[in-house]
Amino acid sequence: MAQVYLPKGEQARFLQEVKEATGFTWNRIAEICGVERHTLRAWRDEAWRMSYHALLRLSHLSGVPMPHIIEVVSEEERQRRASVKGAHARAAIYGPVGTPEGRSKGGQTTQRRRREHPERYKDRFVTRKPIRIPPKSLWLAELVGILLGDGQIGDLQVVVSNNAEHEREYSAFVAQLFQDLFALRASQRTRPKNAVEVVISSVALVEYLKTIGLHRGNKVAQQVGVPEWIFEDIEYVRACTRGLMDTDGCIFLRRQQYKHRQYRFLELDFSNHSQPLLVGMEQLLSRLSFTPKRDDCSVNLYRQSEIKRYFEIVGTHNPYHQERYTRFAKESTAAAFRVADTSSRHVADEDAV
Repeated sequence: MAQVYLPKGEQARFLQEVKEATGFTWNRIAEICGVERHTLRAWRDEAWRMSYHALLRLSHLSGVPMPHIIEVVSEEERQRRASVKGAHARAAIYGPVGTPEGRSKGGQTTQRRRREHPERYKDRFVTRKPIRIPPKSLWLAELVGILLGDGQIGDLQVVVSNNAEHEREYSAFVAQLFQDLFALRASQRTRPKNAVEVVISSVALVEYLKTIGLHRGNKVAQQVGVPEWIFEDIEYVRACTRGLMDTDGCIFLRRQQYKHRQYRFLELDFSNHSQPLLVGMEQLLSRLSFTPKRDDCSVNLYRQSEIKRYFEIVGTHNPYHQERYTRFAKESTAAAFRVADTSSRHVADEDAV
């Protein structure tokens, strides 16, 4: 599990604020994080670094803002760093383990043996990277929503595209999700037109995603929908909805003028050109007791109380969406006020993603 590096004192402060905000006992907080009590005690004493997912879960549950994160380090990366440190220590004592001449001789020997006995080396160097096969879970359901939203599944790769200016932090979250679920390290690359991509090269991953209801190729051309297993558990519904809205959704402030007053209210919009996916999003929101409105290319929530409840019970892992909601909610709750220009009876202005 990935660990999070925080400034000294911030981890203990965060956990104490979570306890005060929720009123939970330390035992209950440990259960929520999925760790033993002694592990939580080590987190509080800052003897150990807490997991990144525990930090996200506690912040979402309690409403306590996450502290400044110095770095998120995966289990694989921690092992790599420890290995490098050990290798340097060994080299300092015993010297290097190989020489350029020795490595060249070994490579030549291998090539000669492959020419002499090719049947022994069939597919030896074209092996697939193994992946961890995860059980159905909230994180897997959220990843399904992310891939249905901004994901592209090819023959060899899985790519998730985000906005390079506003969503780099969310891209890091998506990359960590692949690491935690499948033990695969994702790369991030900046693309033209202000895009940042999370890229995972794995044929085994592509084939596994097919088994859970996701398919290669163009989602719109294939008119993909939400896999049936998502609807088996209300928590899967909640997680998949969050993944879809965090990628293909947006929160914006609409301004409407009537007579001499101007009104401001929020709208939550999910846009896509796959009709089965729009139907699926409508069903997901309905299962969560919302009243969505669907048209040819979007599903929307208009009721202010429902939008507020959405961010309370579904939430977002996209910091850009959270910042916009917080900012727009303050403006939306302001009382109506007179405007100087009364010539227009009705003006609508959208501030969309």
